[in-house]
Amino acid sequence: MVQISNPLFLPDLSVTTAKLADGAVTSAKIDNGTILAGDIASATVTGDNLAPQTLTPREVSPLGRCQVFNASGSFTPAYSGDYLTGALGGGGGGGGSSGSIANYVSVGGAGGAGGAYVVGVLTLTAGAAYTISIGGGGPGGAGGDATPTIGTTGTAGAFTIVQNAADETLIVAAGGPGGLGAVDGGLIVRQFAQGGRGGGPGGGGASQAPAPGDAGTIGLDASGPGGGGGGASGNNAPTAATAGSAGGAGHSGTLWISW
Repeated sequence: MVQISNPLFLPDLSVTTAKLADGAVTSAKIDNGTILAGDIASATVTGDNLAPQTLTPREVSPLGRCQVFNASGSFTPAYSGDYLTGALGGGGGGGGSSGSIANYVSVGGAGGAGGAYVVGVLTLTAGAAYTISIGGGGPGGAGGDATPTIGTTGTAGAFTIVQNAADETLIVAAGGPGGLGAVDGGLIVRQFAQGGRGGGPGGGGASQAPAPGDAGTIGLDASGPGGGGGGASGNNAPTAATAGSAGGAGHSGTLWISW
């Protein structure tokens, strides 16, 4: 019998897969750290070479994969394991400003609040479809009439939710409340209240201040996911009775999944 000493040195390419019996080489026969990424030719190991569930997120170094949902849809994971997930609810609409009588000011509406932001780890099953509902932004409140009447409160943003096939909620981010509508026209001549800024990173800015004698301006819409709409500015003592302005709309939320 010929005894082969250890270590065994073989010329490059002397051992090929065609010379190995099926099942001859298993993970149990390979020392940890023996095969490194630098030893594997590019594109040698692909999904077609691996049995289903051979590799899971727990066994693979972070790959930096991330899927972002700005609209409702579904997510079907390729691997069973833990998925880092962030959800942002829809922003609330800004409040409308009140109307005013001639030569009087009116009060601006409050900005809508930004949607809640929630981060969690979801344990998902490969091949199962998960429903993703992205919360819409709330519309702004209407301005009051020239009687005068108060402005309308903006509508709250909707929730962003992930559910499994059994309709069980896995993560939820609440929508932001709408901004309050303004009260009746002011009693101070030649002074007005500017609308409030919407909440959240993408919140609508405070509406532009009207010049003396001009009507108020509408609230600005939120510009980014989850932002609240800006409140409408009040009237700045126009010479005739004037209705209030509408608040800005909140922005829809978003959701990301990383593995």
